[in-house]
Amino acid sequence: MKKNIVLIIFSLLTVPAFSQLTAEQRIQDSVIGWWNDNYWDRNWKPQTDPVGKKKEVHLKNMIEWMKKSYTPVGGLGTVTRYLQNGGYGVKFMVWNVSHEKEWTDAKGNFKPIPEENTKFYISVNKLFGAYPVSFINKPGLYLFTWQPDGYENEYYKDKRIEGIQPDAAKYITIRNEMQNIILAPDNKLPITPVTKGEYLQLADEALSTQFVKASEYDKKAIARIRKHIAQIKEKHKATLTEATILKEMQPSMYSLDGFDPFEISPYNKTQKQYYPLYKLTADVQQKLKAAEPQWVTISVPFKTKQDGNQLHEMYTAITENINYDYIYDYFFNPDKIKGIPYKAANEEQLNVRLSRYRNKNKAN
Repeated sequence: MKKNIVLIIFSLLTVPAFSQLTAEQRIQDSVIGWWNDNYWDRNWKPQTDPVGKKKEVHLKNMIEWMKKSYTPVGGLGTVTRYLQNGGYGVKFMVWNVSHEKEWTDAKGNFKPIPEENTKFYISVNKLFGAYPVSFINKPGLYLFTWQPDGYENEYYKDKRIEGIQPDAAKYITIRNEMQNIILAPDNKLPITPVTKGEYLQLADEALSTQFVKASEYDKKAIARIRKHIAQIKEKHKATLTEATILKEMQPSMYSLDGFDPFEISPYNKTQKQYYPLYKLTADVQQKLKAAEPQWVTISVPFKTKQDGNQLHEMYTAITENINYDYIYDYFFNPDKIKGIPYKAANEEQLNVRLSRYRNKNKAN
């Protein structure tokens, strides 16, 4: 009897030990925040020209907006500012972390584990899932394909929500390789659909220009492809004024070499594996050089609870707690928010989530 009592007491004493989470396990529920080291922003150079300085101010604000809207949980956040031809923005990353000595600094603070990160963005004049038609493009003319909303929505993947979130859904929302909320004046992007006839004409003109400097081998290919372009024009003569939808995401001249670029299989239609074609006109390309954006894109990969706290909190905060109305007004209706500081959307909800994580860790 005494032996049984001793065993029962021992088992009761050992239950808490077995249920206690390790430090590594507690990371998933830890509110970690943003790294105070600027390593991932080390290549940024202070801007000296007036346009560059204004872009720098906008970038500073983008970082502030994100940090007020999203506090990394289960990972460490970093910031990388960038400038590109026609655009600029901030690449944010949330990194995996560990208490192991090689992944902490001298004070025991977390450092990012190399290559274990997830990227998300606030970008000016950038479209995710867009790819240039390089064999046609030239100064003053820029054609590109753009993955459609719901792109590659394959049956074995988690079904994606129809919109994004109510606070963001009134803006342009495109779900392709990223979940994109796009802010543009009057919800209209300054991009122009390209018709089938225009695409074939531009392709033929581009090949005619390339023929002059081509090798003998390439001249034969170009001549053959131009003949086939004429056949495609004849085949589609009744629909040449329709908007172009291509079966290839990154078309080349060889996409027209004996193939019909407009023929899309029923399966690819079902999976939305097809690519509308657009262009940026010369005047729009000129406007892209300015500090003031033509559009602003907030992009994040789709994540659910099944992806873990780190990624689900990232997705939730960016789709629910970014103040899209404020950012829209900042760029396109600035008088409306003059003198008003940025505040996260659904801030109370955000604070409740973060408190829940903190309290859960205390309990463990």
